[in-house]
Amino acid sequence: VLHQATKSAVRWQESTDVNQIRVRQYVSSSGQVYAVSWDGPAMPDVTVLLGTWFDRYRQEASAALPNAGGLHSSRVSSGDLMVETAVRLRDFSGRAWLLSALPAGVTAADIE
Repeated sequence: VLHQATKSAVRWQESTDVNQIRVRQYVSSSGQVYAVSWDGPAMPDVTVLLGTWFDRYRQEASAALPNAGGLHSSRVSSGDLMVETAVRLRDFSGRAWLLSALPAGVTAADIE
């Protein structure tokens, strides 16, 4: 099911997996996925969500947080790729987007 925000160009598909992790894929009018977001009681498989962008995310997050025990809380800004992840009391959340792919009228604040 494709959802659209009222009075906005923001469109997304939403799913919830067996672990109760909600994932939104933000889709342009041409069908291109330009952003994803997630939240739930566990971290989703970020390698799947980020696809070919995962290696860049992992490298940048690791370089930014050399003493971190994992990638559960990070902010990566690497060229076109933006990724934010956080965890608080077993509530994992995150979002990722490609700056150049944001449709006209859509900002990072629209990715929830």
